[in-house]
This record gives sequence, C-alpha cells and structure tokens, in this order.
Amino acid sequence: MVKSMRTSVVVFAVVTAAAIAGCSINRALDEPHKKDYAVLQPGTSRDLVRAELGQPLTSVGHDDCDVFSFQKGSSGWKYVRALGYGVLDVATFGASEIATNPTEAAVGKGKMRLRVCYDAKQNVAYSERLEVGEDAKLMTGVYQKQ
Repeated sequence: MVKSMRTSVVVFAVVTAAAIAGCSINRALDEPHKKDYAVLQPGTSRDLVRAELGQPLTSVGHDDCDVFSFQKGSSGWKYVRALGYGVLDVATFGASEIATNPTEAAVGKGKMRLRVCYDAKQNVAYSERLEVGEDAKLMTGVYQKQ
C-alpha cells in the first residue's frame, strides 16, 4: 500500500513537471502581445510609432517612410490557453501535446507588414498594409500629393 502510494506520488510529480514544461504551454506564453495600431493615426509622432512597432526595416528610396514586419501576436487569451493546455496535459498524462502543440504553433503566427509615411514634422501622414504579390492597401490617413 505504501509502495503503491509512493509510486503514484512519483508518477503524479513527473506528469505535473512534464505538463508545466509542455511545449504548447511555453508556445502560448512566449507569444508576443498584439500591437496597438492606434499609433498609425495621422499626427502620431514617428518616435511613438517606432516605440510601439519596433525597429523598422532598412528601406531604400523612402526617407520619409518606415517599413515594419512583425508577428501579429496574441490578444491576451494566451494565459487562458496555457492554463487549458496544462489541465489537458495533467489529465491525459501529456498525451494531449500531440494535438495542442501543433495547434498552438499556428495561433497568431501570421506576419504583419506595414509602411508608415510621415509628414515634414515627422508625424504619421498615412499607413499602408503590405502583402506579397499585392498592391499596398491604405490603412490610415490619405496619400500626399507630390
């Protein structure tokens, strides 16, 4: 009786440790937060845009524009997903990772590509969404006449 109880405790501890270190849990918790696209509104300073979206990519021929590429990120449900994955890991002795790990690998992993152009005062004039093989799509502001 004591030996089987000790074995059960050890098995439970191993399963719990595996669940805590589960790949789907780590993937969910490592996902970046969604960006605040409100910084793309005309009149926002270039510094504030860069502070929110990160360092722009090097762009040729557009000194008055920045190009950004980043992972779309999570809306905050990542903590709920991680908790759910942990419960599933414990309940299934880790077998749920077969389904939850690939599922989590696909969540919020899309890339967002933006071009943000500025006026003479270095404030946002307009922003565009960039997609491979498509024309740029105006998101905010209006195109400046040249």
